[in-house]
Amino acid sequence: MLRLSLFAGLLLSLSFVTGRAAQDTDPATTELLLKKLEAMEQRISQLETEVGELRAENQRLQSSPAPAAPAVTTAAASPVSPQHPAATPAAQVQAQSAHVDTIAPATPAPAVVKTAAAQTADDQQAAATAALAPVEKAPSNIPKGYIPIIEDRAYITFNLTTQVDVMVDTNNANTPAEFVTSSLPVQGQPTYAAGLNSSVSFRQSTLGFDAIVETGQGPLNIVYANNFMENPNTNAFGYYLLRFYGEWEGLRIGYGYTTLYDENAAPATLDYEGPNSLMSVYNAQVRYTRTLIEGEEVSLLGKLAIESADPSISVSPAVSANSDVSERAPDVIAVLGVQGDTWHVQGGAVLSSFTTQTAGVSSDALGWGLSLSGSWNFTPDDLVMVWGSVGSGYANYIQDSEGLGLDAYVDASGNLHTLDTYAFGVGYTHNWLDNLSSTFTIGYVNVDDAAVGTIIPQTPTNQIMHETYYTSGNLVWQPFSSFTIGAELLYGRKRAISGAEGDDFRIQFTSRYSFNP
Repeated sequence: MLRLSLFAGLLLSLSFVTGRAAQDTDPATTELLLKKLEAMEQRISQLETEVGELRAENQRLQSSPAPAAPAVTTAAASPVSPQHPAATPAAQVQAQSAHVDTIAPATPAPAVVKTAAAQTADDQQAAATAALAPVEKAPSNIPKGYIPIIEDRAYITFNLTTQVDVMVDTNNANTPAEFVTSSLPVQGQPTYAAGLNSSVSFRQSTLGFDAIVETGQGPLNIVYANNFMENPNTNAFGYYLLRFYGEWEGLRIGYGYTTLYDENAAPATLDYEGPNSLMSVYNAQVRYTRTLIEGEEVSLLGKLAIESADPSISVSPAVSANSDVSERAPDVIAVLGVQGDTWHVQGGAVLSSFTTQTAGVSSDALGWGLSLSGSWNFTPDDLVMVWGSVGSGYANYIQDSEGLGLDAYVDASGNLHTLDTYAFGVGYTHNWLDNLSSTFTIGYVNVDDAAVGTIIPQTPTNQIMHETYYTSGNLVWQPFSSFTIGAELLYGRKRAISGAEGDDFRIQFTSRYSFNP
């Protein structure tokens, strides 16, 4: 108020000076100055009124009883609830424990009946305090598309794909939903050279989710997916599990691709089976992954796993009734990978142990396999991929020879023998445009299984593969992120143990909607 009074006195003095000056100026200027002075006097009057109201409000607030002291939280001494473990930034969630220690006031404040004005003032004060409180929100490192669940201690995203494949074969491929070259009919089989046939499949459609769960010791990732490829030999739908595992701090437990699988060297084919020589089978496993060296330009990654591969072994009919084949121990797999800016190389090894019991006599054998794969982006639009493997007793890890009894065989004397196998392939992807690309592949698999033909007769209904060839090329267009269409030409050839051969050309048209935010 003192400042306002001084300011008013200054204005009066200014008015006097202005009045004296007005005698020497024209009337229009004088009238303009007087109007400005009147406006300033009105504003001073308004300010004095507002100051009076603020003083009255301040007196009312001071006369009202003080609110009870708030409880003091001691987060450092708070016990951690098993249902709500302590939060960590790595789990992409910040939350307070539901169990905290509180210090209550020594003497509770008496109940007071407040006037409406006092209650309004309290409400305003509470609102101001709430406005200053920190706002909890999901950290910025939560992957896009994840939504919070379970009191913001877990996040989940859904991966849904609807896909229809239209396939036309020059011969009967025996596998209408996928191109499995080891299943091609050969000369002498009833379905050989059956002529043009086609099929329509929905079975590559997938349902899945990825979840991140806060553990208090780092995030637990849970991954699940399935499609409807239960039996590739028919067009019938059936549930087929692709992966279901949890992974925490590099420790994976569950079911999914074998540790030998190199996803960075897997060509993007429209055909579900993919190249015949890839090591892309699914196994139950316990796997540990660790970055061994992390440099500015190159990093070294190590993986160690035990897997249940269920050996696929052929047994001579002479002893099959009295023979029991099994694994002595889970398969042991070790993988090392080197990653650069535009390239990577991965090497792996697997060790298997088989045993058979025939009429009280046991026979054991060790299977092994070595793999090497890699990829190189030699230009921003060009990617080349290579892969290969060699060994004995590991054929069940190869796409084309899985489940065909080609890991080993039991002869008529009950002795167990592993089978030598090797496989390799090359893939190349070129981006024509940002949303238009092509992928080309070649694959070859060879199993030294002539001995199997001597103990298991090869009949028109049973022609086990000796070697297979796989080639493919496609053109894929993705007009927007959730929609893909494409066409792929495939050729496969099979030579059986008997020497009989068969081949097939297939053209596949694919359309796909994806929901993966």
